[in-house]
Amino acid sequence: MPSYDFVNSEGTIVECVFAMRDVPAIGSTYEHPEFGTIIRVASATQVSPNFTTGTYPYVSHALPRNLPGVKCDAKGHPIIHSRREERNVASRNGFVRAED
Repeated sequence: MPSYDFVNSEGTIVECVFAMRDVPAIGSTYEHPEFGTIIRVASATQVSPNFTTGTYPYVSHALPRNLPGVKCDAKGHPIIHSRREERNVASRNGFVRAED
């Protein structure tokens, strides 16, 4: 199971392990037995499962819709045209490839 970042009242980051279906939403509170009330925060680095290797162009259904500076399809899904563009989109938005 993956771990998720939370912050306590002193500003200390607390990592908690949850099943993906059970994790609290970002910004919501959780009562931890040891740390008390903690708030879920976004991790510094997020991993996108939809960065591919060698098949360009592709439409990413995992990246957020309507990313600034990225061409999108009619539904707002980003279209990635090259490995270079993939790296630029990842670095601008705080993502990394799962393989990196």
